[in-house]
Amino acid sequence: EKSKPTMSKHRSVGGPSRASTYGPGNATLDETFQRPRRPNPSTLQYLCSLPLDDRAELAEYQYRTSKKGTSNNNEEGEGEEETSEIFAAAQAALEEIQSELASLAGDERGSQRLETITKIACTASARNTRIMLHGMMGYYRHLAMNRYGSHVVQTLLSICAGQMIGSAIQANLNADEDKDDIIADLPSMEELILSIAQELGPYYYDLSIHVCGSHVLRALLCVLGGVAVANDPLDPANRVRRGKKGKKKKNFKAAGG
Repeated sequence: EKSKPTMSKHRSVGGPSRASTYGPGNATLDETFQRPRRPNPSTLQYLCSLPLDDRAELAEYQYRTSKKGTSNNNEEGEGEEETSEIFAAAQAALEEIQSELASLAGDERGSQRLETITKIACTASARNTRIMLHGMMGYYRHLAMNRYGSHVVQTLLSICAGQMIGSAIQANLNADEDKDDIIADLPSMEELILSIAQELGPYYYDLSIHVCGSHVLRALLCVLGGVAVANDPLDPANRVRRGKKGKKKKNFKAAGG
């Protein structure tokens, strides 16, 4: 008698396989997104050596903003807008690593330093936001579902949401681009956001049920809807320390106590 064919132990049973979900061109999802290369060790060492403090810089930026608003109400402000040394260092670092942004965002140490640079350099500058958005183009699906990259993308989109609210801010999103060689050839802020939405479009369902991707999807929808992101990661009250978590000690009550 001929033996009946047996099912391979590697074949999935009891539900649709991963290949049943398709992306563009009927290719499976696992075949349609790109993974960035590993970050350059020298670049990681360079970023870790930078004395950047996002808390101090954000507090100083809020102070400068409130001071500028007060001066505009009382009298016309004169001179150029003040920038701190921390902001200048973060902006210089961003310009230096703009070709390695996707690789750094997917790395544990690199993502932490890159998120700090994003908070410092992009919060006060739509120009730097455009550089960040463009630098990770083509890798957003991978980063959105990456435990490290998702933090960077969510923070960046939260900044975009804040910058695109209000007509006065929108008028300055693409200002002075002709005077800046770095962003002269970059798409506008609106075009970059729409490109990200188009890149993630085939994976909305997967993102919505993913522990990391769902946060990125929510931030993207807020940007597209023109509303601020709830639980903004830039808010100190919502700050979560990333890294290794210490083990919690269990308290055992003595018997009969």
